[in-house]
Amino acid sequence: MSDAFVKVEIRNEFAAARLTVRAHGRGTRLEVTSDHLGSSALLDATVLEALTRLGPEALAALVSAGMQASDETVDQPPPQRRPAPDPVESRSGPGLPGRRGVDHIGLTVPDIEEATAFFTGLLGFVEFYSHGPYADDDGDSQVVYFDRHPRSRCVQIRMLRTHNLNLELLQFESPDQVTRVPKTSDWGSAHVAVYVDDMARAVAFLRDEGVQVLGGPLPLPGPEVGERAEFCFFLTPWGQPLELISYPEGKAYERDTSDRLYSPVDPDTVWS
Repeated sequence: MSDAFVKVEIRNEFAAARLTVRAHGRGTRLEVTSDHLGSSALLDATVLEALTRLGPEALAALVSAGMQASDETVDQPPPQRRPAPDPVESRSGPGLPGRRGVDHIGLTVPDIEEATAFFTGLLGFVEFYSHGPYADDDGDSQVVYFDRHPRSRCVQIRMLRTHNLNLELLQFESPDQVTRVPKTSDWGSAHVAVYVDDMARAVAFLRDEGVQVLGGPLPLPGPEVGERAEFCFFLTPWGQPLELISYPEGKAYERDTSDRLYSPVDPDTVWS
């Protein structure tokens, strides 16, 4: 069965665009497809709601502006994919050939629905898609390819995104599964740090929502010292440690070098 339940086509003498509303996770997405450019884009439920609030005149003006833009670009060739940079010119130094950056971080959770609700509802992540289950009932592929129990079973995988991070949530069943979340001092422990503009406001929000905040904000130490530079750890409902971090005036190490760590609030720190 198709996940599309509304389809509209807009056409003039130069180009055509198809608008398709699709089921997406537990919500919907508006898929806009351009025949001329051969590309499509997904708009989330927030954009759909905004469109429903437009009056007839505003909606007509929006469509007119879009069609005018289509007319103006009809003679332009489709955008070309930017070639991969020369590895020799990579800012990240020698090492793995052809690497481009981190694609995603994965977290194994006890209940993927609970985890999705937490990350999307409280932290503002956007849900993209789910897949699974996966298992090998007779062979040893789980051992060979993943170094886990041969009868382990991946119940589901779900991809989320927030701005500069793709987050992969995974739920497993396994005869030898360890069900205690590792502490931050344990081998293999990992956490995600979310940058916020206002630490006090973010911490107050989490506390109002019943989230367990560990102590409270602390000043960033050592080379990370700075005006209003702070961090604070908190726990998900299943005990996974996460971090808030903020350094609106920068960090101390920046005074001694022109090199910069990546920062989600400074586009100049993005390596090409």
